[in-house]
Formats: sequence, structure tokens, C-alpha cells
Amino acid sequence: MDPEVTEYRLRMGAKSKQKGKAGEREFANCLRNEGWASARRGCQFAGHDEEGKEFPDVVCSELPFMHWEVKRTKRQTNIGDAYCQAMRDAKADQVPAIAHRKDHYPWMITISFEDFAKFLRGDFPPADSEKNTNNKGTKINEQ
Repeated sequence: MDPEVTEYRLRMGAKSKQKGKAGEREFANCLRNEGWASARRGCQFAGHDEEGKEFPDVVCSELPFMHWEVKRTKRQTNIGDAYCQAMRDAKADQVPAIAHRKDHYPWMITISFEDFAKFLRGDFPPADSEKNTNNKGTKINEQ
């Protein structure tokens, strides 16, 4: 293979990784701005947890029931592939969610209809959870 082509591909890969990291920080900042002060990038470098699952892209101790996969792209995200990744990596008691943003568009969240219906009914997160408040003291179920 042509060395210039190889170098170009490596460079593009690095740019893509940098954009991914920037997107994760940007989304974590959005959560912090809404009152979830502990939101931060996950431990991607740490590999897998004790269950063999990959860590979420963004973690937040106030939202332990969410498994965030973050996608920040120039073109439309492949939601199906991203959701499969989130489902594979989410723990049994977590909602797999995709936070995605195309350039010049707002952040969007994709979850399954089943999980969406649970949120609408107030069935999720569990009402007795101690961590169901944001940093502003508002109960998540009451927002």
C-alpha cells in the first residue's frame, strides 16, 4: 500500500478519535449544565469492568441507571450500530442510550421505545433510588 495513503488513514483516525473525545467532554458538560455535577468522560482506557462490559463514554454518579454511548459526527450517526454497542455494554439495570450530535445540530438522545415509555410513566428510574436527584435538588421523576 502507498505510504502516503497509510499516513492519511492514520491521521484521519487520530482526528476521529479526537473528535470523539471532544464530543464526550461536550456531552458531559451538557449534563453538568443541567445539574448533574458528576458527569465526566468514562474510563475508556481501563478496558472492561468486572462483568466484562466496556465502560460508558460518559459516566454520572447521579444517573447510574444510564449507559451513555456518545457519537459526535460530521455525517449522520449509524444509530443501529451505536444502539447495538450500547445494549451490549450496558449492565442489566441500565438503560442503553445514544447521545449523538451531527455538526451544527443539537444533541439528541436515542433510547428504545420500551425505555421511553418507562420514563413517561415514571417507572424508571426506580422511585426509591437515593441517586434520583440532580445537583439542583430536583427529583428526576418530578422534572
